[in-house]
Amino acid sequence: MNKYNHEIHQPICVDEESLMNCLVCGEATGFHIDSVTCGVRQHEDASVSLVTVDGTNAEISVRHLGESPEWSGRRQWFELNFWCEHCVGRGSLIFAQCKGVTQVYLVRDSERAE
Repeated sequence: MNKYNHEIHQPICVDEESLMNCLVCGEATGFHIDSVTCGVRQHEDASVSLVTVDGTNAEISVRHLGESPEWSGRRQWFELNFWCEHCVGRGSLIFAQCKGVTQVYLVRDSERAE
């Protein structure tokens, strides 16, 4: 079990208009995605190629992240960074690949290591 094992609003709801509910409070409107980050590494101990895109910028970098955050040790992952108008929640929904298994994390910004 990982320390980010939060309950995601059950289930992740997408309505008939393809609208996704907030992952924290479940509200049907007001859920915003601010930015997307993708990470890729060639093997477990390699540096990570990162691409981050938000509304006005794109950043490409290659760096060594070690094992923090814990999904950075995976070969591929992407983060959808979000906020909600209703619960004022901010965080990331993260999909990480590990040896043919997809791991999903919900990480609130207040829990991220500085």
